[in-house]
Amino acid sequence: MELTNKIKEEIKKHALSISSKECCGFILNNGMVIRCINRASDSEVHFIIAAGDINKARKKGEIVAVYHSHVPGDYGEDRFSENDIVIAEHFNVKAVLYSLKDDKFYEYQPTGKPITYLGRPYVRNIMDEFDLIKDYYKKELNIEILELHNRNIEIFLKKNGFVGVGELKKHDILVIKWQNDINKRQMVLYVGDNKIIIHPEFETSRITDYNYGLKNWTEKIYRHNKM
Repeated sequence: MELTNKIKEEIKKHALSISSKECCGFILNNGMVIRCINRASDSEVHFIIAAGDINKARKKGEIVAVYHSHVPGDYGEDRFSENDIVIAEHFNVKAVLYSLKDDKFYEYQPTGKPITYLGRPYVRNIMDEFDLIKDYYKKELNIEILELHNRNIEIFLKKNGFVGVGELKKHDILVIKWQNDINKRQMVLYVGDNKIIIHPEFETSRITDYNYGLKNWTEKIYRHNKM
C-alpha cells in the first residue's frame, strides 16, 4: 500500500482537527481514509478503535493500514509504541504514524511477531478478556480455547471445558462483578501469589493484586477440566 500525498493530507487534516488527542482510523485498499473515534480513556497518549468501527470500515473495502497521530509532548512523538506494534501485528496490516511535532509520517510493516497477553490494547470482541484467556492457556498450558464466538461468560466457559470449583489455584478463571457497576461482569486470570491478569474495557492488559475488594466482588471460580 503506497502512502500517497492524498492519503497523507487526509490523515494530517484529521490529526490537526483534534490536535490535543491522538487521531486514528483506517486506510482501505481503494485509497479511502476512514476516520474513527479514539475510544481510549487516555487519548492524549494512546488510541483504541472499537470493533463496531472496524466492521463498518470493512464494509467499505479491505483494511490495508491503521493510522494514528502522536501529539506534541507524547512520550514517543517520532516512533511507534509497543501498543502500536501489537495492533499492527494482530491485524496483520501496515501501521502509519503521523507526528504533529515534526510534521512527518512513519510506517511499520508487520513481521509476524507474536503478541503477548500483557500490555495489549483493548478492542471489544477482538482483543478482550476472552482472547486473553485463549492466548494465555495456549502459551502457558498448551490448552486450546476454540469457542470464541459467544461472548456470554458462562456459555464461553462451559463450551471450552471449564467447570466451577470451590478453592482457588493458579491458572483459574475468576468471574468478577464490579461494585461500582452491578451490570458489569468480567473474567480475570489468577496467576498465583495473589496476582491476577486483567484486561479492563478500553485499557491495556496488566497484572494487578487480587486484593480484598476484588475477592469480595468475585462471583465464581472456574477451572479447565484438563487441570
